[in-house]
Amino acid sequence: MVISAGTGEVTVRSGRLWSRFRAGLLSGWLIVFGAATAHGAPSDTTGDCAATTGIAVDQRIGACTAILANPALAVDARVAALDNRARAFKQSGAIDKALADYGAALRLDPSNPLLFNNRGVAYQAQNNQMKALSDYNDAVRLKPGFVLALFNRATANQALQDYNAAIADYGRVLAIDPHHAKALTNRGNSYLALGQTDKAIADYDAAVQADNSLGIAYFNRGFAYRRKGQAREAVADLTRVIELEPTLASGYYQRALAYRQLGDSTKALEDLNGAIERDKNNARYWNSRCWTRATAGDLDKALADCNEAIRLNPGFAPAWDSRAYVHLRQDDAGSALEDYNQALTLDPDSAEALFGRGMAKRSLGDEAGAQGDLRAAEAVRPSIATEMAKIGLGP
Repeated sequence: MVISAGTGEVTVRSGRLWSRFRAGLLSGWLIVFGAATAHGAPSDTTGDCAATTGIAVDQRIGACTAILANPALAVDARVAALDNRARAFKQSGAIDKALADYGAALRLDPSNPLLFNNRGVAYQAQNNQMKALSDYNDAVRLKPGFVLALFNRATANQALQDYNAAIADYGRVLAIDPHHAKALTNRGNSYLALGQTDKAIADYDAAVQADNSLGIAYFNRGFAYRRKGQAREAVADLTRVIELEPTLASGYYQRALAYRQLGDSTKALEDLNGAIERDKNNARYWNSRCWTRATAGDLDKALADCNEAIRLNPGFAPAWDSRAYVHLRQDDAGSALEDYNQALTLDPDSAEALFGRGMAKRSLGDEAGAQGDLRAAEAVRPSIATEMAKIGLGP
């Protein structure tokens, strides 16, 4: 699991600011993490409508609505008020109302790339990536080199799993701003999705050089290192994540997995405790602690953790597989078989569950069934017998 920097909006203002943007003086202005905006100071004519902080969202919507009720309002001021109200609607979760306002604004000003960009962000909030992509295309067509729209278009392509297109757009952003840490991080994520781990790590390296407080770059590089088997480097990066974000449960979880790669179950358990303390409702964390305890021989506590993982998410196949393994270690092959059956119902191609079920069947005297499952497991992953022997399961 890696984390990506998100999309960004641009705040449309009437008058001189918009003229300066058209002239190219504000290209790529004010890019922030998440759903960002580019904006200037509120003018007297927009008041609370234009505020971005310190004003309740309902108050902003009301102020914008009052401005828009003026039939003599100039077109550029109406466009700005519609944009401001749309952003407020989006913040409140009323995405359909936001889209309606952006549509009205674009009918008044159809050559405004900022509005296309902002509507694209609203579409992405609905997970409508294709419509978002269309709007970002229009924004870039109207304003070539519009960094925020290029960045946002890359995120849409990334969400659509068109990683090569995303990489191309992040490259365009970086050609304009070589130290854009979030573009570097997200491009690294696309490389990682394509299996190009070394290129991903190179981008994460550049991201942390550009911004050594960007936790997601350390997090993702730690994930990539762990994928490469470089667990010590992963631990170092994830320790930095925890320093920057001490409440981030996934930082503790990922570091626990790295410690487990190093064979340090004690530190892995400490970090899994930390992850669960920060997010008690995550079945993955409970399952991981179950597995770590089970492989260390602490079977009763492992069973309790697996039970909790299944209670939290009955559809999470790895938890059934882990509990089945605990049952096998407790010489309860009947319960193990039931849990492996459930794991395979949820994930029929799990090599671990197929192999484990084969061992459970063998313990119950069903050698023909055991051989069938063991062969099926090796067909899915030829190395499975060697892997399972390391945790005490083998022919």
